[in-house]
Amino acid sequence: MDADLVDMDWPAPLELNQFSSLVKSDEAKIFVSHIRFNKGPVNSVFPKPKAKYITIVRHPVSQFKSAWLYYSISKLTHIPDNTINTFLKSSDALQKMQKRLNKTKFPERFLHFLNSNLYDMGLEQENIQNMKLVESYIDKMEREFDLVMITEYFDESLILLKRLLCWEFQDIVYFKLRTKKKKINLEKEVENNILTWNRADAILYDHFNKTFWRKVREAGSTFDEELRTFRRINQEYQESCKSTEDQKCKLSKRNPCNIFEQLWKERGNKYSGPYCGPRAGEIAKWRRRLNSTSP
Repeated sequence: MDADLVDMDWPAPLELNQFSSLVKSDEAKIFVSHIRFNKGPVNSVFPKPKAKYITIVRHPVSQFKSAWLYYSISKLTHIPDNTINTFLKSSDALQKMQKRLNKTKFPERFLHFLNSNLYDMGLEQENIQNMKLVESYIDKMEREFDLVMITEYFDESLILLKRLLCWEFQDIVYFKLRTKKKKINLEKEVENNILTWNRADAILYDHFNKTFWRKVREAGSTFDEELRTFRRINQEYQESCKSTEDQKCKLSKRNPCNIFEQLWKERGNKYSGPYCGPRAGEIAKWRRRLNSTSP
């Protein structure tokens, strides 16, 4: 399914648009994107139980560190790298960080630091501090998703994905892209603060970490052997791609947003966003501008 057939203007929840009728539910095969989950629109295009719903979660501390680097928070908020721990030890660090981001072009980036896993699953920020509601929503998500992968156990997650979709090893081999050499070393006190600020995400992660390993146990005694085989095949694939340039190797090495732009232009569209892509949110804004200027 092409991403321009829905509005994915994150952080707004996914919504269908006037182009969504072009998608026939019996023809759409797969829809992969960073969206905020919205059950109604997704179900209408990919009805359950025929469709399989898959997502991935990350440990709150790991998510915080990754987002800090990826979104250049030190630069945006004028927090030198050597003072990050001092800054984040403050009880009102998040409020200060939000105020500073609100003065930039990217205030929405703050949402990546406050229970972002659960927020992307569709629970609004004003409800995330209600722990009873959080636990109820997590139970709802367990019923909704067929597989919740874990970033920290990516290879194991891919084996579960392979089994769920009846794929082969060649369908799950991968390259690591956009890995940052720069690291953040956070003190234990700061990590504890992050877990406190992201209490809902910590509960979410703990819940799906348990269900994840239950699925691994249910997979049986052949799981470990399958995992070892996959890691060997994936290593061989990465090594072979260093000396060959077949189509799959080229695609594996390409930035995903460049692939999206190629597909977008192959559909006859000329618009290209200011960043890589164009991003789905930019497409949605571009489409709205076209509609507002149409006679």
